[in-house]
Amino acid sequence: MLLVTLSCLAILAACAPEPKSNVPTFSPVFPAAGTSTAVAVEPTTKVPMIIATASSQAPTPTSSAATILTSRTAAAAASACRLGAGLREDTVETQLAYQSPGGLYVTGSLGLAEEYFGQLETGLRVLVGPSLARLRELADKASASGVPYEALAYSLEAGRHTPMEEQMDVVGATQQASSLAHAHGKLLLMGPGLGLMEENWAQYPTMASYADLWTIQTQRLQSNPAGPKYREEVEKIISQLRMGNADLRIWAQISVTPGGQELSTAEVLAYREAISDLVDGVYIYTGGDPNRPETLEAIFAAVCGSDR
Repeated sequence: MLLVTLSCLAILAACAPEPKSNVPTFSPVFPAAGTSTAVAVEPTTKVPMIIATASSQAPTPTSSAATILTSRTAAAAASACRLGAGLREDTVETQLAYQSPGGLYVTGSLGLAEEYFGQLETGLRVLVGPSLARLRELADKASASGVPYEALAYSLEAGRHTPMEEQMDVVGATQQASSLAHAHGKLLLMGPGLGLMEENWAQYPTMASYADLWTIQTQRLQSNPAGPKYREEVEKIISQLRMGNADLRIWAQISVTPGGQELSTAEVLAYREAISDLVDGVYIYTGGDPNRPETLEAIFAAVCGSDR
């Protein structure tokens, strides 16, 4: 299984690439209770074609991409260490120390990818961007420089880093991202903001049909305690995604600072425990945490210590 953030406040602080430490935030708003699972509707605005697609059908991953999950995540299901986090200069030591088949390592910085991706021997290495243009740039540059990685992550957000035409046509944008990733022999990880997805609830199944992996941003859902209500809302999104892709690998992003509140390690772990059986892994979002290295080390030690 997998080892995917984000409202562009931070995968994941702003999604805009930083010179050496850009991390995505895969942010959410949950659809109102009682919202129907209507059939996806055709958007009124079309994303200009950036990546040519052969048909309107969901593209099938290339054979090389289809082998990624088995070659890089073997035994992930049996691993307790199914954690992910943004790859940053101040946290990379923890991620290198707790490598596992269930790991997810995400960055929007080619510099960090070039420096550290080669040292990550298992799990999935992911390059993230908030727009189709940025994804294409990352893919082309990574290909030219030989950076090893397994997936492109599209942080489709209702913010200035994602072009408005992509926000207005989430299905078309997802299809183009899929074609781009698969053309490079990579998996597509979708990590759209839940604020945007609240407006596109009926599009979840169609978008999921184009993706290989998905990260559900649960920050705003963390306004609920780590209990039945939080689990129920996450499960509703999972069910909607599964309508379009039964084989989709699904992750949940949990913030250590939801709404600006700093959670303890125990509180973060309680959210993980509430949904760990529903998802393939949990992505820890540390944006806004002044003690990020110590926080991430404590979480990884608690979850992955036995796998070390």
